[in-house]
Amino acid sequence: MTLKNTKGMRKVAVAAASAAALVGFAVPASAHEPLVLDKCDILPQTGPLIPTGTDPMGIMGTLPQLGADRSFQLTMNAGDELSIGYGIPDLAPENTLATSSLPVALIIAPDGTPTLLQPNMRVPLYNDDFDQNYLFLNQYSTTAKAGTYSVVLIGRAPERVFVATGVEDSGFHGIERGSLATDAQVDAWYSTLPTDPQPACDGNGSMFAAKG
Repeated sequence: MTLKNTKGMRKVAVAAASAAALVGFAVPASAHEPLVLDKCDILPQTGPLIPTGTDPMGIMGTLPQLGADRSFQLTMNAGDELSIGYGIPDLAPENTLATSSLPVALIIAPDGTPTLLQPNMRVPLYNDDFDQNYLFLNQYSTTAKAGTYSVVLIGRAPERVFVATGVEDSGFHGIERGSLATDAQVDAWYSTLPTDPQPACDGNGSMFAAKG
């Protein structure tokens, strides 16, 4: 799992907000801190924890096979706005997949209530700093309950996925069970096919890395 503040992610967030507005959704438009999930981040309780869940974050991961998952958690205060939008790179193989093969996001509230976020659009986004193209798939927003939310990204084919969270640019308050990265690692996520070998775990994730 990796993260770094990059100017490119700001433009992704702004583009997402503009594109989503066309279809009636609101995606966070403030600067996002990038976080790359690694192959050990398959259990929410051992994946990255964002202790201030309103911090704008751009979270990326690779799902190398059907049924593979990547997970993280956010801690929210009662009454906060929980906002989660997600998408895929506008690249093969992801942009050639049927909707039924695109990833889904399972959001689990502190009381255990599940919400399944499924793709229902393909809105193009462009990041000119990294020369990267994306397809925005869906967005979910609700008034948060107090406690920790778990987000599990589930692959329905080999595919890469990104998630945007947070609703206000309140600064970055840190991350637990995570570490900083370079811009090159964000580029590597985008340019590495989901069927290619994935980087080794950074030591902060789950012991059950063999799942893939």
